Amino acid sequence: MELRATLCEHGFMSNELPPENRIDLSSLERLSPSAPPPRERRPILPRLTATVAFLAVASVVAAVPWFFLTRTSAPTSPLKATRPPQTASPSPSPTPSLSPGTYEVAGLTTCLRVHIEPGDGEKVLDCLGAGVHVSSDGEIREAEGRQWLHIHDPIAKVDGWAAAAYLKEV
Repeated sequence: MELRATLCEHGFMSNELPPENRIDLSSLERLSPSAPPPRERRPILPRLTATVAFLAVASVVAAVPWFFLTRTSAPTSPLKATRPPQTASPSPSPTPSLSPGTYEVAGLTTCLRVHIEPGDGEKVLDCLGAGVHVSSDGEIREAEGRQWLHIHDPIAKVDGWAAAAYLKEV
């Protein structure tokens, strides 16, 4: 009680406000004649469900840019995207097939380009980062002095040709 009396003496707990700090609320009306309902606590399950849903959406939103940054296709110039005119040069010759199976992209500092046909000048369909696993039917061709393996990327759903030197059998 002593503390309360001290505070009142110094004006800290006064019920009286100076006239300049008073606001006239007599003209305000209630929206409803009845008293407001008591505030209820929300059950924990809907709040938990909303939190889990928010975290799931946030993780997907965070993963989408990562997916596209790691799975981007190689930048192609308009000159590389178009096919050069056909000349009398021989087409890629088929060589004996390797065993069908799973291969891993390895030995690159950038990405492995997957082409529509064997050859560096062919249209690029996808660009695979190191460590990506692809499947192959085992068909291999030789073009432009290197071997090209026919592969299928199950994630990007792309079929094409990649330089066999950068693929190791898993």
